Amino acid sequence: MRGSMFVEFLGLVEKHHGLDTVDAIVDHLDGELTTGGAYTTVGNYPHGELLAMAVTLCSLTGAQMPAVLRAFAAHLMGVFRRMHGEYFDTAEDVFAFLMSVEHHIHVDVRKLYPDARPPLVRGQMLDDGAMQLTYESTRPLAQLALSMTEMAGEAFGQPLAIKVLDRSEDGRRITLKLRRHA
Repeated sequence: MRGSMFVEFLGLVEKHHGLDTVDAIVDHLDGELTTGGAYTTVGNYPHGELLAMAVTLCSLTGAQMPAVLRAFAAHLMGVFRRMHGEYFDTAEDVFAFLMSVEHHIHVDVRKLYPDARPPLVRGQMLDDGAMQLTYESTRPLAQLALSMTEMAGEAFGQPLAIKVLDRSEDGRRITLKLRRHA
């Protein structure tokens, strides 16, 4: 997993909980983090380390995992919008943006980082004006994908009603039905 995800997660923890909490997470996971907790944006690291840090944050703060992932998704969406505004500016709405993830954004990611393994994100417009979106990955981050989808709607000022149609037990796949709130 790209190091930028780790850097952003730890930055979010520091912003909301302080550097002492970041240190506590790293200390708690002593020996389990391949880098000792020092990540670079261009490195690749085991996704399990990010998950372990999120679990540890919940343990230390009493936060629930869905809330942590939603906050992280909101943070990431803001970062992506600032760094890659062209993807947002060229999409006419949230559905067009979500349809562009696999065919434009992930294509560009693979060009920049040939070793990257972004998830597969497939969208399909339905006859009733809704959208079906499927996320598949080698990483168990379906809950984060759900939160990112919700945040995409908010980024476009188009809140989404989201129904989970299918979710794998291992967290590597989720299928959603999306409808814009009226």
